[in-house]
Amino acid sequence: MIEPTLSSLQKTRYYRDLKAMEKQNIQQGLQQGERKKQEAIAQNMLAEGLDIALIAKVTGLSQRAIKALQNA
Repeated sequence: MIEPTLSSLQKTRYYRDLKAMEKQNIQQGLQQGERKKQEAIAQNMLAEGLDIALIAKVTGLSQRAIKALQNA
């Protein structure tokens, strides 16, 4: 089987695109982790009986998202 060869420019573009995708995936993972952290804090605050408006203010989550957590 013959493997295709890539020019230097193609390799450069490939690695640049690969790094860009890697950076984007890391950023998305961090955002998802932050969201899960906010949701965990909101759930703890709900368990303590705190007001949804206060939870929204502290966590940055919307009241709708907090209500969804409350009903889950």
